[in-house]
Amino acid sequence: MTSNAGDEAIRSGVVTKAKALVGDEREYTVTVADVLEEEVKICSLWRMGLVASHSYESKFDWYYRRNPDGPPSVIFLRHNSEVDAVGATSVAPRRMRFNDVSFVTGVLVDFVVRPEHRTFFPALILQKEMQRHSLQIHPIVWGLPNPKATAVFRRAGYQCIGQMGRYVRVLRSAGYLTRHFPGWMSRIVGPIIDLTRLAALMFRCAATRGYTAQWQDRPDARFNDLWARSGKHDQLMGVRDEKYLNWRFVDCPLAANTFFTLVSILDQRLIGYAACEFEQQTLHVRDFLVDSNVAGVSERLWCELAREAFHKGCASLSVEFFGAEHVHRELNNAGLTARTQSPLYAVRSDQSSAILRESQMYITCADLDA
Repeated sequence: MTSNAGDEAIRSGVVTKAKALVGDEREYTVTVADVLEEEVKICSLWRMGLVASHSYESKFDWYYRRNPDGPPSVIFLRHNSEVDAVGATSVAPRRMRFNDVSFVTGVLVDFVVRPEHRTFFPALILQKEMQRHSLQIHPIVWGLPNPKATAVFRRAGYQCIGQMGRYVRVLRSAGYLTRHFPGWMSRIVGPIIDLTRLAALMFRCAATRGYTAQWQDRPDARFNDLWARSGKHDQLMGVRDEKYLNWRFVDCPLAANTFFTLVSILDQRLIGYAACEFEQQTLHVRDFLVDSNVAGVSERLWCELAREAFHKGCASLSVEFFGAEHVHRELNNAGLTARTQSPLYAVRSDQSSAILRESQMYITCADLDA
């Protein structure tokens, strides 16, 4: 097969036929699934290719049936010798705002191919057909593919638009000090370092007055007001209102999340929040947002979070983020350092190309599949 074979294999229409370059003449087809009628088949494929500790049926019910923006699109990969589908991929709707314009983008999720069919061209056929189908519905399709699948996404036409960084602040340093010092010394020096850094946090938090920090189980109407105030010019950001956050974090059956909030003492306005998940000795921030019109609120949120996580016995605080450089600087200023990066890929329609070119995206785990 020539280098253009993958492109020639994808033609317009719901069904596409092609031959995979795997040493024989096996033929594959791709078909658009009737999503809500194919739960059993989709979950069966997930069991063969997605590693998870949760119920696949509970995820389908939450993420596919109850998604506030509608069910994801699903495309099946079929082989002419198999009765059932041998692969599937999904694109989930994600409503976003760019300046005063609201539209629904597509997020790449749940890409799986049965082990015996995991060769390059069957996967490529599946992704190219999903891209063609999705761009008829969404102006932009984007996501964080598994590192093993990046070659397929690049060949399918997706472009890397930047790196999503994972940031970590160490709260209890003894375990890290043992890499360089004897254990007895680390156990003595570590707590001294931790308490000194904690005191510095308390001093910095005290410099920003007029706010109180508190936990709450679920978002309320104040989150709608914060969302309305938080937009910046030329920023592409997913909707973060009360309805979406309750669905994404409170109703999610896959993890237990709670909200850490900063509230104005004067008028009880919500100034900032972080959606948090405690996992072993780490406080993971899955989403965060602050009022961009209030000076110093970002630093206050992260300082309060680090202090709260320390008091709850956590050894570290972590967050993943892709977006404007000033947010990355704020994370660094709060003592969170970059650890790892994951490439974010996107493809866009001709009509929306200027949006990605001119905008700064704001992406956290809230925008991705759980």
